[in-house]
Amino acid sequence: MNVYARSWYHSCSLSREVVTSTISKRILNALKLKLGAQRFDYPTTSDSQAYEYFLHGTGYASSRGSKDQDLAIKLFQKAVTLDPEFVRAWIKLAEASASYSIYGKGGKAFQIIAAEAAAKATELAHDYAESHMANGYALLASQQYATAEAEFFAAIERDPKLSIAYHYLARSAYHQGQLDKALKYFNQSTDLNSDDYESPLLSTSIYEKFDDHDNVLRMAEIGVERVKRHLEDYPNNHRAYYLGAGGLTILGENELAKRWAERAHQIAPDDVATRYNLACFYANIGDSEKALDFLENSISSRSWIENDPDLESLHGHPRFQAVLDALST
Repeated sequence: MNVYARSWYHSCSLSREVVTSTISKRILNALKLKLGAQRFDYPTTSDSQAYEYFLHGTGYASSRGSKDQDLAIKLFQKAVTLDPEFVRAWIKLAEASASYSIYGKGGKAFQIIAAEAAAKATELAHDYAESHMANGYALLASQQYATAEAEFFAAIERDPKLSIAYHYLARSAYHQGQLDKALKYFNQSTDLNSDDYESPLLSTSIYEKFDDHDNVLRMAEIGVERVKRHLEDYPNNHRAYYLGAGGLTILGENELAKRWAERAHQIAPDDVATRYNLACFYANIGDSEKALDFLENSISSRSWIENDPDLESLHGHPRFQAVLDALST
């Protein structure tokens, strides 16, 4: 059990007897989940076991590792089996399955799980912003970009401060090679959620591509500061380390950047997202062969790899083309 799951387990043990949205909000705020302005104005569940599965699943999902995502999906499935009207569990199931499908080699099977979970969430809570957000992400997983973006905007219409919807809009644009549009939405997510370190750090490579060096530095500073805050509470979060390593390189903190990259690899050596982001890190510091070593057996999204400015130095290399040829769109 990883550190996130343990923290959720202890929180759940304390709250087992009283399962309310107020307690849910307090627990999730303590965990400081990134990217989402969590709102619990919609009921959770009165089934304590389903709620415990939800807590464990959310803990695993927050690490964003491929193996942890797989575990999270199984736990969310257990939660909705016990309580088929547990809206938040359906939403989390849709998100985790969509992410696993896009980046974690989950493929078509998890696209289907995401679509079915999102449809159930929307059926149960059509006016809930997060239901539309989850449906949008499920549509993004099946590359239905226009329909996905319409759902993200439907979520934002219901909750203008829902930062995760802007983050997913940015990802949708990124997959399509619309980097100026992605930048706009990454910025909105950054501004809305002071805990979101992903959006500012992902935006740095786009600003670099556009030769906007002032904003490259600005977003690196924001992202690294947020990563450092996050690591104070969660020192084993490999995602924070590998994204933060890229920001540190921009800021000229090269030795610390290398230590963070090595730490991410030590924590999750086989995780596909870790491998991918380390490929980006080593490409940026000029170690092409090491970058290609990590890129192989990393994420499964050809469209993300093709459009990532961090990997432009590898374009034209036979090994890079071999990675693309092994992937679908």
